[in-house]
Amino acid sequence: MAAPTPLNVINLSSQSPDANGRQFSVGDDAFSDSEVEADANVAEVKPLISPSKNIAHDLEALVQDGFHFNGAFAFSERERDALAIIATSASIPVSRIDPRPSGGYEIAGEKVRFDNPAWPTWLQVTAGSAATVALTTYHHLRPNFVLKKLVVHGPSAHTTRHRESAHNENSNLKIGDLIVVLPGAFEGAELQLRHGSQKKVLNLSHQSGLTTSVVAAYTGVEHTLAGVTSGYRTTLLYDIVPAITATAFRPILPEMHGSIQRLRNILLSWQQNRAQNLEDCEASGENDANPGQIACLLRHRYKNEPGFSSKSLKGADALLVAHLRPLAKDLRFRLFIAHYRVTMHISVSRNSYQKGYGWKRRSYHSYSDEGDDADLGVFEEGGVDEIESHLLGVADLQGMPVSIGGLEKFFYRPDNIINGGDKLGEDEPDSSDFERLDRVSADRTNYFNRTALVILPPGTEPKVSIGNIYDFACTTLEASFSAAPTAYEKRLIDNLLLCCTKHRQEDQFERVVRVVREAADRWDDVGLLIRALTVCDVDKNTSLLGVEGFVSCYQAFGWDGVGAFISKAATNDTSNTRRQALISRLARMGEEEEENLVITWCQVQTDLSLRSLSKMDASQIPWLSEVALSRGGAFLRDVIFPQLEKQDLDKSFWVPFIPHLQRGIEADSDSRGIITQLINRCVSELVRNLPAFPIKSIAAVYSYMARREDKAASEILEVVKLCVDMGCDDLCTGIFDKMREAATKGEYNLTFPPWMYYSELSGPMITLLDSRPQLRPIMLSFFAGLVDSMISGARSVNGKAVTPCPLTDAHKAVIIAAVRKAGGLEFLQPRVTPALLTGQDSSTLQELIRFIIKERLPLKTQSEKEAHGRIIITIVRMAIKSANLYPQPLTHYSYYASSNNPVETAMSLVKLCFETGARVVCKDLFQRLLAPPTKTTIAEHTSEVLVPFLRNLKTYLRDQKVSMESGHHLSFAISVLRLFAEHTMTEKPVETVSVARLSAIGCTACHECRELKAFFLSDRTTISFARVQAIRKHLEKQLYVTGAWGVTWDTIRVRSPHALKIDKPPSMTALGPWNANSEQGQAALAVLGDAAAQERLLGADYAWIYGRIHGTYNGPVPVASAATKRPADDPAGALKKKAKTA
Repeated sequence: MAAPTPLNVINLSSQSPDANGRQFSVGDDAFSDSEVEADANVAEVKPLISPSKNIAHDLEALVQDGFHFNGAFAFSERERDALAIIATSASIPVSRIDPRPSGGYEIAGEKVRFDNPAWPTWLQVTAGSAATVALTTYHHLRPNFVLKKLVVHGPSAHTTRHRESAHNENSNLKIGDLIVVLPGAFEGAELQLRHGSQKKVLNLSHQSGLTTSVVAAYTGVEHTLAGVTSGYRTTLLYDIVPAITATAFRPILPEMHGSIQRLRNILLSWQQNRAQNLEDCEASGENDANPGQIACLLRHRYKNEPGFSSKSLKGADALLVAHLRPLAKDLRFRLFIAHYRVTMHISVSRNSYQKGYGWKRRSYHSYSDEGDDADLGVFEEGGVDEIESHLLGVADLQGMPVSIGGLEKFFYRPDNIINGGDKLGEDEPDSSDFERLDRVSADRTNYFNRTALVILPPGTEPKVSIGNIYDFACTTLEASFSAAPTAYEKRLIDNLLLCCTKHRQEDQFERVVRVVREAADRWDDVGLLIRALTVCDVDKNTSLLGVEGFVSCYQAFGWDGVGAFISKAATNDTSNTRRQALISRLARMGEEEEENLVITWCQVQTDLSLRSLSKMDASQIPWLSEVALSRGGAFLRDVIFPQLEKQDLDKSFWVPFIPHLQRGIEADSDSRGIITQLINRCVSELVRNLPAFPIKSIAAVYSYMARREDKAASEILEVVKLCVDMGCDDLCTGIFDKMREAATKGEYNLTFPPWMYYSELSGPMITLLDSRPQLRPIMLSFFAGLVDSMISGARSVNGKAVTPCPLTDAHKAVIIAAVRKAGGLEFLQPRVTPALLTGQDSSTLQELIRFIIKERLPLKTQSEKEAHGRIIITIVRMAIKSANLYPQPLTHYSYYASSNNPVETAMSLVKLCFETGARVVCKDLFQRLLAPPTKTTIAEHTSEVLVPFLRNLKTYLRDQKVSMESGHHLSFAISVLRLFAEHTMTEKPVETVSVARLSAIGCTACHECRELKAFFLSDRTTISFARVQAIRKHLEKQLYVTGAWGVTWDTIRVRSPHALKIDKPPSMTALGPWNANSEQGQAALAVLGDAAAQERLLGADYAWIYGRIHGTYNGPVPVASAATKRPADDPAGALKKKAKTA
């Protein structure tokens, strides 16, 4: 006897038989639990005497108690090259009471001997281990296999049945039967294993001559063997018994009768309770006795995969569904399988003394992040903060996805799911996330992927509709080879096409069309094909079926079957290329098969397609030019071109289309004139549809990044060159004018303002102009737009913020290069206007004017010189106007000590005027300076800004060898002196205490008295002495004489030693500031020269200004009169009037 080869074992629990104990093929007309069909012959059930009052609770208890068995009921496998057997046998009667021979023969086990020493090992280790794993979860068990008999079944019409009770005391603690079917060709002998409502049918005859089949079943399973029609079936029958040391762990088949009766009672109670509520008009009154639905958590964990069905269940889950399914069908309940995910958010923390901040272990100490990782286990979980549950998908028992109204809301609460749905936190999560919040706390998120059985009672309110069944339906149909559709396949296709309508996923349509077309071919059903093509909009996108697909449909069903749809597709397809490809392919087929009807149709459709062009693009140019030009220039002009003009095509079409037209001139000399005109029209359309400032989309460098936009200035250059090459120079003016108009109106992408385009285009345009000097008049518009956009300071257009050109040296070089080409300073001068420059900051304008002077543009003619002067004056004046003289409110004049003080800023502008030859513009600066900034008095402004600036101005003018009396300098100086004398200088205070008397205060021996004397001689208003009591008493004694002057003192007893605080009265401190102002005023007067010059230049104002500054004039400030001699442009009077008016 040959040695057996190792057995390839498959556990039946992983094969997941369906609820009826069999594997359904595609052709099976299986009942779908999502479609409960009406049955007029359903017997009426009497009301239960003791119905269930809490359906969910009772069902949960039953599932946990009666359906806990987690094994499988039958195991089958085949093994090639098994041993051959020769034996003799005795006849087996039909039954104990029927002595007739049954066609079977048996030999007692003790009479059988095996010569192959490998047989016991193979039986125990390979076949026996597979049977043990398949039948029981006690994988550690190693049962014994005792040969009971050898049985041979020959040809016979008799069917034999055998069942041994699992609880029979004479069974000798037997676990089950192991049947080894030895190789031997036979037919028939179908074996059926049954237990309760479950059954397994095994047909082992089709490879019986080559394979060894092994069947294992529990004791208590009924074996029914049909008769052998031909050949002989030889089997070895073994008893599976536990080892001597493992008798306590004998697994037996559960008795399910009682559990099934309880299950039926619960479902029937639910059905009758619901019917009673409907009769009482309380359909919506759900309660414990009438729940709207029940979801039962399954024991095993499953992956949410396409096609998951009841066949995918195993162990106790398969047992539950196997017994529940026939009851549900009988009582009109509906069963579904739902996958859902529970998310638990848990706060975790760790002992703050372990890591992080702390003084060593209890106080603040340096932080170390060593060991901060969550995997180190130092975190302790607190309570669950939040639980979320989300429904992932629902399918019927056959795996077809469905949608159930309200079910997602039902699953949102995990405690709605019975059989442990509220206790998932006790299990290990499928995955987990950890997020640290701070040094000692974090969030942990646990994810539980679970599967539940959903039960809907009859007459339930939630609407059940098909879900996303694309993958399920297509996979099922692809596996089908039926010549005629089964009822199940018909329903499946109906649902698939309904899904295409309600849950449109156009990326699935190509697969749907292919699958249905193949089915329609097999079933010869052209109506089904047309339905699918219509639902998937193949008439609007013929690529879903493909050109060859249309041809195969025509060949399969003929023109009468699909001709109408093909005509519809040739009309409705949105792609000219696809339409033309379909017509061309059918035309070739018609010629090959000499189908005149098809040939005529193609000719008509070709003409119709050319007269009803859909949106064109560059990919369609070859066939369009070929077909259109073959019909002559007139057809192209009269039929094709009007359609193209209406489509507003951009350069991506017109630029490659023009070369095809040029080649058409060479091929058709008779249409030369027409095509030449069309080329000019193409260029005109190109210019008309070209955006003023084009934008292009750029692919992202990395997949996680989005596409980005960028300016497409090269498109403008490309079109300009094309216009020049085609002899359409005048069209360039339209391009440049469109750019200037769009820049003025703000019609562009704000990210890419116009000056960016002009900067990029400047060089190529100058190069083009150098090669085509005749373009200069046309290019003037481009250069004008360039200068305008680059020097413009506008920061908003039509309420939208824009970014002005930063005018770097590179930008200024671009401007100068353009100005040189456009006509020099006479071209630039009209463009440099205050309105255009408004918004540019002062420093940018100063650099611009210096750059213009540095470039030394031609100054040959008087007009060029005048233009140069006007440009300088305009830019300098705008630089002064935009200068930020007072960066912050002048509430504290100590600010002027900073680097941005107004005096320095104003002096830099004076120097700019002198350097650029625009001294006359100093007047604008002086007028700005005389007006004080907001929240600053005239006296403060004059003392802190105007007088220091006047003195610096005098120094600068002296260095430049310029007289103070020239230009507007004198009028500015007089205005400053008038303001100073009027607002800063007050009446000279009276000296209340003489210096001699102040010098006599205090003794001459102690340091404190010397400090006290210095205080009284200074302008300080207060002083404090923190001294011991003796010194404080001494100082108080010295202060006694000052009490008459208004001096006050007090002891501050806040800390030790106490402090003696001394305060002067205002009358004693007024003279110091006045003297300081007087000294500043005298320095300002000195700007005009000596006393004689001061008197000459100030005229009638000299006396009161001098007197106010020196304290000799206490009268009123004289009012300026018409007879008073004063420079005509003196702004001081205006400032005074403004103050009086206010």
